[in-house]
Amino acid sequence: MLNSISIWTAECLLLWGGLVGALAQETERRVFVMGTWLDVSADSPATAEQAIRKIEQVEASLSRWRAGSDIARMNAGEAVVPSPVVANALARAAHWQRWSEQAFHVRRQGRLDTDAFAKGAALDQALASLRQKREDHDTVMITLNFGGQVAVFGPAPWSGQLTAPLERDHAAGHPLYLASGSLSTSGNAVKPGHIRDPATGAPILTRGHVTVWAPTAFDADCASTACFVLGPERALKKVNATADLECRFEWVEQQNGRDLVHRLVSKNWRAKISTPPPKTQNTP
Repeated sequence: MLNSISIWTAECLLLWGGLVGALAQETERRVFVMGTWLDVSADSPATAEQAIRKIEQVEASLSRWRAGSDIARMNAGEAVVPSPVVANALARAAHWQRWSEQAFHVRRQGRLDTDAFAKGAALDQALASLRQKREDHDTVMITLNFGGQVAVFGPAPWSGQLTAPLERDHAAGHPLYLASGSLSTSGNAVKPGHIRDPATGAPILTRGHVTVWAPTAFDADCASTACFVLGPERALKKVNATADLECRFEWVEQQNGRDLVHRLVSKNWRAKISTPPPKTQNTP
């Protein structure tokens, strides 16, 4: 979602990732959108193209960088009747602002800031557009890896692995399995200090990241930012008290001149994300 280049990326979630039991005919696409790379694995070129076009449509309406978008016009002080996509996104973002006790905020320096949820909104719209295709009795399978946020739709689960907290080229922890919903990571490995505390404006300097699972990409996107600002202990309490939300923290602290890695996971993380799916026959 951008016109001038501003990287909106969440942390790079993957060291590697791919489909488990993928369809025999698989289409791979890579496009640059919203200031980061979108990697698409789909059952057909038509499925991939439909998802990409929908994401580009959301960028055009929800971007704070693109002149003429609802958000850009609202930030310029114009009286705007927002599109349904924008109105829904702002209402849902306000929920996460309340949930996080203002650790996540819809505004920055008085202006609407969609950076923390635009990718999630676009992913959800892309998957929603494909549900009608499935209802028309077409087989639909797609995995979208959007600058590190992953969302899946269809019969073939995604499998991947997190990067180490401060090293994007090294794996950390056990493989992850995503059969539904979305995974989003926020942290400091890519751009240290780019996530700020809305209350003070100060950068969050935690050396690490948090990965969140939620049923929708929008909720995962918002919650990962909120959890990173809240910090491990406060975030875990909130996540464990919230249905259909899981998270995993990994961060580094220096003790006696050595870097020590700490990990915390929510109560159902392993069952939801770290359990391999049952073996199935590949779809011909």
